[in-house]
Amino acid sequence: MMKCKWCGKETDGEEYCSEKCRVESQGTLVISRRKQFLYNRSRNYRILVDGVEVASLENRESTTARVAPGRHKVQAKIDWCKSRPVEVDVKSGEQLQLQIGCYVRFPYVWRIILFPIYLIMPGWYLFIRRI
Repeated sequence: MMKCKWCGKETDGEEYCSEKCRVESQGTLVISRRKQFLYNRSRNYRILVDGVEVASLENRESTTARVAPGRHKVQAKIDWCKSRPVEVDVKSGEQLQLQIGCYVRFPYVWRIILFPIYLIMPGWYLFIRRI
């Protein structure tokens, strides 16, 4: 006999005694996208956790993602650009708040001129941070 990792009840060889215990033992990432005016407004940011897409966010939108307890790498991606990966350590039942956005705050013409820099320096265009 094994004991449930979450509540301690005896199980028939399973890690958790019920689906409820399995879900409650997970952590939650709450990810919000910062308001943007002209640039990137109509494009969605894709959210990657450990390289797997878990959500797509529109301008000023938020989402939640359930993850297993432990270390995870979180990234934001839009078209050809990605943020630098942020490593988070999620504990059972914990809720972490993350915010994504774009560093660039100047006119569209400058973004076109700086396009090669976005390709050479990954993580320069987008950010993701804990709040």
